[in-house]
Amino acid sequence: MVALAELDAPEAVKQQLRRQIERSRAGPVRVPDGTIPSPAGLFASLPKTKRSDAVLRQRLPSPPTNLLGTVLGVAEVIGMEPSGALEGVKSTGLTRFYRLSDVGIVAFNEENFRAPGTLIEVIAEAQNTAVNGSPAQLEMNVDGQGRGSVVLSWAAGDKAYTLTATGDSDVERKARVLQDIAAAIND
Repeated sequence: MVALAELDAPEAVKQQLRRQIERSRAGPVRVPDGTIPSPAGLFASLPKTKRSDAVLRQRLPSPPTNLLGTVLGVAEVIGMEPSGALEGVKSTGLTRFYRLSDVGIVAFNEENFRAPGTLIEVIAEAQNTAVNGSPAQLEMNVDGQGRGSVVLSWAAGDKAYTLTATGDSDVERKARVLQDIAAAIND
């Protein structure tokens, strides 16, 4: 974790980050219409590939997170794709996409940052919540079309995690659901 003042970046970039952090701390951020995709548009753009845990264990530096103890464990799996550093069929991360009733589409990304060549650096001031005692960042966006997007990011053990919920329902509810999912993850 690095303090914003110590970030190796031009002052203009630090000022922009300060403004974004302040807006985010004030609650849901209003974004221009069209910024948040419609559920149907998002669904159409997602990969539909599904891989078994056995295949994923061969392709990832550590086993994929077991989500059976969360609401995602019983949700419809839309698909998945590798993420992070890619080398052939292997990757340092994985993003899985789910359809969750009353929430929308949820993306769960896990990145193994202990893999060679990977590093996760977060800005201390941007951390505005916690997941199982670890600092976390929660961002909520809404548009004028009734769409909302919530992103919850944190790190624990050897992995960095990001949960993103996008859909037409209330962002406060989305945030609670994501926090419940995150709290139930035990890698």
